[in-house]
Amino acid sequence: MSGERLHIFTGKGGVGKTSMAMAYTLFLKQKNQNVFYINFNEENNLSVIDELGLPTLALNIVSSAENYIERKLHSKIIAKFVMQAPFFKALFNIVPSLGSMIMLGHILKQLEEDPSMVLVLDAPASGHSLSMFESSHQFQTIFRKGIIVDDIENMHRYLYDSNFCKIFIISTVSRLSLEEAQELKQEMQNRFHNIDSIYNFSYLKFIEKINESHRENSTKLNIPNLPSFLREKINFESELFYSLKVQDHHIFSLSISNRFVDRVHDLFQHFQLHFNASDEI
Repeated sequence: MSGERLHIFTGKGGVGKTSMAMAYTLFLKQKNQNVFYINFNEENNLSVIDELGLPTLALNIVSSAENYIERKLHSKIIAKFVMQAPFFKALFNIVPSLGSMIMLGHILKQLEEDPSMVLVLDAPASGHSLSMFESSHQFQTIFRKGIIVDDIENMHRYLYDSNFCKIFIISTVSRLSLEEAQELKQEMQNRFHNIDSIYNFSYLKFIEKINESHRENSTKLNIPNLPSFLREKINFESELFYSLKVQDHHIFSLSISNRFVDRVHDLFQHFQLHFNASDEI
């Protein structure tokens, strides 16, 4: 694990992005890092946060916009007044990418002001994440020069620094999910230089875990004796991981836990077992 300070998790909806980001936050917390989890576009489930003991940073688009205006005008009162104006409320509804860019800038400002801080960002799903990052370049083209462009350039300096920011693209081990994840990775590689893929809900890894836990007795699962659909799934995964040269610790097992908190703990245990201070994820 290297010294990046902003870890961004994205992927198609339903691939386990949120649980993975939470588990990774807990993993970094265990490593005594000053780490916080941020859910970019949803309200946090406080009961889950409390049960996990998850350190969080509560930011939203409105508070980030107020913070930005306050820093530029040096007045909290004016910032609140501006944000209450119908024009600005309508503007963020019409151009949601503007709010996303401002919030992302606020996140980077937090990191700039506290050199010890590490953030794990639970980013929007695939296409929305791509739009969020691309919007800053669009606004840069629109404004061309001035304080907004200066701030955007500062954002890019951090985001595209491979020693500062890392992107994790999460997918399940299915053809459709893998194709979408690969397309997203190709798009993001135009801007980012530190991107990793994580494969979640692996049947192959699940069978390996069962056999590892029962290696001393006769309850080990013999793959040739499994139902045909499971054999086909496992063979598909084996061939895929071999062809992509996937490192074993990037493959996360299918979880059969019913509770969300328990699934987060399952992922956390994977990080504990397969990563240490010298690992590169």
